[in-house]
Amino acid sequence: PSADSLFLDLNRMPAFVLPPTAFFVPLVGSLRLSNRQTSWKFHLVLAQRQGGRPERDSLEESSFLGDKRLFSFRARRSYANQTGAGFFQPSCQAGRSFGISLGNLFPTVRDDPKVKKGIVSPELAVPAHIQRPPYARPGAKRQNLMGMGVPIDIKGPSAVAKMRASGALAAKILYYAGTLVKPGISTDELDQAVHDYTVWNGAYPSPLNYDGFPKSVCTSVNEVVCHGIPDSRPLQEGDIVNIDVTCYLNGFHGDTNATFFVGQVDEQSRRLVETTREALSAAIDICGPGQKFSKIGDVISEIAERDRFGIVAEYCGHGIGSEFHTDPCVYHVRNESSDVMQPGMTFTIEPMLTEKSRRTAVWPDNWTVVTVDGGRSAQFEHTLLITEDGCDVLTMLTPELIEVVEKDREKFEKARADGTVRPARVEPSNTLKQRRKGKGFI
Repeated sequence: PSADSLFLDLNRMPAFVLPPTAFFVPLVGSLRLSNRQTSWKFHLVLAQRQGGRPERDSLEESSFLGDKRLFSFRARRSYANQTGAGFFQPSCQAGRSFGISLGNLFPTVRDDPKVKKGIVSPELAVPAHIQRPPYARPGAKRQNLMGMGVPIDIKGPSAVAKMRASGALAAKILYYAGTLVKPGISTDELDQAVHDYTVWNGAYPSPLNYDGFPKSVCTSVNEVVCHGIPDSRPLQEGDIVNIDVTCYLNGFHGDTNATFFVGQVDEQSRRLVETTREALSAAIDICGPGQKFSKIGDVISEIAERDRFGIVAEYCGHGIGSEFHTDPCVYHVRNESSDVMQPGMTFTIEPMLTEKSRRTAVWPDNWTVVTVDGGRSAQFEHTLLITEDGCDVLTMLTPELIEVVEKDREKFEKARADGTVRPARVEPSNTLKQRRKGKGFI
């Protein structure tokens, strides 16, 4: 075989084959094959199946497909200090390794060329009358309040009403963008459409200038997990693309995203997308006052494990309101968070599932997150409000919202054609390379 790396996983072998130590993750072997050399590597990883934390060296040497984190030790320590979420989750990944190995030997999925970066056009101008978030004002610096010990915000009636408005607008924008997805359209064109529709509705596109992000929406194609920068690459038949929309209206953010099919896609991609959608829906169903946030990770993990998909652990949902990202950190993997949902809390759930390894890397642009093995990734997201008797999905697309979009479509597109939606495109004050390096959305 010519596979770069073949992983042999004994964790899902029949019980009678396993020694009494089956409670622990047993022996993991990896056979690495290349044109120049063939070598065997074995690592013994001793960690409890659920909630166990190996020592640092064990984590560094783990050859579990997907379990070797790309975090620096400092980042892992910071991540673990908050809740320990996703620090080491063999149970989520182990069952998929053997199946992936067979897939390497007997491939049954498409052999895609990896997504290549296109030309990134200058950022778009925002009309002067549009209210801007603090980080988008001249000279401002973005302050990330996640993990800073700031109490989770409990919103009163006025803030809730504004959150409902921003959430409904985000749902409309995402729906409109989704209707434009087809082979041949570039993600830069999608960005222009999202930008124009957002400002036409009196809102600011939240991603624009957030820690130097140069566009008004994130578009993540195929193996791009999240934070893809729109560019000149045209979408191709069989692609999948995630469109992540956030808008800032009347001082509050609404955040949602969905993964769309570009023309006809293969069955594996369809299954990945539908499983991710199901995972989000199931996680929403268990939300309500008194529920632990850690339950969200449990539910998503169960569904991902059932269908043998990976879960990206490095990126999580987040609190949202007048600030783009705040506590709580909403983990999509099993975790030990003690935070409890209370009425008035607003936050996002946004699981990212992968068809192969969950390991990720970041492009030199410091934003675009991709799977290291080129396997596709899908994501869905909603903004939620915890109520006295359950939760409301603030970014839910309703028939009434669809009717509004379709009713206004002709008027909006005429305004775009007339050039009255926004000022002419302007060159940014500095280039992306000159900007302060972005640290990425959480």
